[in-house]
Amino acid sequence: MMTSEADLERIIGHDIILRKAYEELNQYYWTKEELATYEEARKSQLDAKAMLDASKAEGKAEGRTETLIEVAKTMLAQGMDIKTIIVVTRLSEAEIRDLKEKEEV
Repeated sequence: MMTSEADLERIIGHDIILRKAYEELNQYYWTKEELATYEEARKSQLDAKAMLDASKAEGKAEGRTETLIEVAKTMLAQGMDIKTIIVVTRLSEAEIRDLKEKEEV
């Protein structure tokens, strides 16, 4: 008796490891064209994930910088010296001086 695709789906269910194992085993029966199509789709999927991850990391870095700028602005408003602000925020002296000039305008 052969196991149907529906039976396999029912057996595998939501088990990620079993699904991956089934997909790997199933690839041995694919034609070269099917395998090439699968590999191309998989590469596209991985590329999209990498782009999303990079975008998230960039967004986090931008958010962190914006927060540090707000901290520096508050410290400047409190009259703290630039060297202390550099140590606390790790912003460059030029960035802090630029903020100070904008605040004075």
